[in-house]
Amino acid sequence: MPPEQRDPVTALAQRQAEEVASYSEQATTQEVAPAGPFSIVFADSALPRSEAEAPPPSPALLREQLQADMLKEQLEQQQIETTNQRNRSRFLREEQEHIREYRRRYSSRVFWVTCL
Repeated sequence: MPPEQRDPVTALAQRQAEEVASYSEQATTQEVAPAGPFSIVFADSALPRSEAEAPPPSPALLREQLQADMLKEQLEQQQIETTNQRNRSRFLREEQEHIREYRRRYSSRVFWVTCL
């Protein structure tokens, strides 16, 4: 196997190119009715070439898009983790504040109750 076929991006690009080529061959073999004031298009009939899918992008472009998508996902994950950390820190800070307030209010009362 050549090394470019082992690369999943290249294999995907080749597969898409073959699908588009077979699709365009089917479109040329089937006859399309001339367009009049209206035309009926059935689901099994081929679309005109202008409406067909464009050929797939190059493998290098697919790799760049894949890397960009991965970087976006990493950034989103980092933002989620940062938000979670911030919320956790805020929660702990508020809990510590509640504990301090409780101790400040009730420590003297507990002392007086135990002494009496």
